[in-house]
Amino acid sequence: MFQDVNPLQLISDVGIANLATNLLIGIVYFFSFGYLMRVVYSHHYKQSITWTDTFLLPFMMHLWTYILPAKGGLIYQTFFVKAKYQIDMSKGFSVGVLVFAASLLITCLVGGVLSFQLLDVLALQLLLIAMFGTLVFFLVAGQLVKEPSIVKPGIIHALIRFVQNVLIQFRDQTKDSKLLGKVVAVTVVSTGIHSVWFYHSAVILGYDPDPIGIVLATLVLRIITLVRVVPGNLGVQEIMTGSVFLAAGLGLDEGLMTGLLIRLMSVLLAGTFGAAGLYSNFRYFGTDSLKSLFFKLNSSKQS
Repeated sequence: MFQDVNPLQLISDVGIANLATNLLIGIVYFFSFGYLMRVVYSHHYKQSITWTDTFLLPFMMHLWTYILPAKGGLIYQTFFVKAKYQIDMSKGFSVGVLVFAASLLITCLVGGVLSFQLLDVLALQLLLIAMFGTLVFFLVAGQLVKEPSIVKPGIIHALIRFVQNVLIQFRDQTKDSKLLGKVVAVTVVSTGIHSVWFYHSAVILGYDPDPIGIVLATLVLRIITLVRVVPGNLGVQEIMTGSVFLAAGLGLDEGLMTGLLIRLMSVLLAGTFGAAGLYSNFRYFGTDSLKSLFFKLNSSKQS
C-alpha cells in the first residue's frame, strides 16, 4: 500500500475542504471516547476528570499505541489516572475492560442484526459468535472471582491479585444498571460517529460504499484492531480493514485505501493533540521528557 500510494498525492486528490471535514469527524470521535471514560470515572468512582483531559486523553492514548506495542493506550491511561487523579491502577484498568465489554455487546447485537442484511457474510457471523463468547467469559469470570483472603508476596501473586481486583471492579460496574445504561448509550453514539468517519473517508476517496456494510465493518474493526502486535498496528490494521470490508461485501482495495486515509488522519491528530497533552502532563509522572516516561511505563509494565 505505502509503495503504491503517495500520501501527499492522496491528500491533494481528496481536497483540503474534505480533509478538514474528515479531521473534524475524527476529533469528535476521539472526544466521544474520552467522554465515555469520563462517564465511568465520575459515575462509578466519583472522580471528575477535567474537560481538558476528557478531550486530550484519547489522543494521548492513541499516541502511546505507537510507543508501546502491546496495549500502549490502556497502559498509559491506567498510569495517567493513577498519577494525576490517584485512582487505583486496577480501577483504571477495569475501566478499559468495561469499555471493551460495552463495545463487544454493541458489536454482537447490532452486528448480528446487520449481518442478515448482507449476502455472503458467514465469516463475519462466525467472528461475531466468537466475540459473544469472549463477552460471556468476562461476565462469568467477574461473577466467579473472589478477593484473596491472604496476601502472598511475589510478582506472580501480585499479578494474580491485580487481575482479581480488575475482575471484581468489572463485576461491580456491571451490577450498576444506571452506569451500564450510560456506557451503552455513549458507546452507541461513539460507534455511530466512528461509522460516519469510515463512510465519509470512503466517499471522499471516490467510492460508493453500502452504509450497512460500513457500519458492520466498523463494528467488527473496533474489536479486532484492539489486538496489537506491532506499534500502532502499522500495516496490520490496514490489512484487517481491507479484509473486513471485503467480508462485508465491499472491495478489498476500497477497504485498504479507506484504512490508509483513517491512519493518516489519526496519526496527524495524535501527533498534535496527543503530543500537546503529553507535554502538559509530564510533571504528574515525575518526569520531563517522553524518553524518561517511556522507560518508566515500560519498566512498570514488565514488573
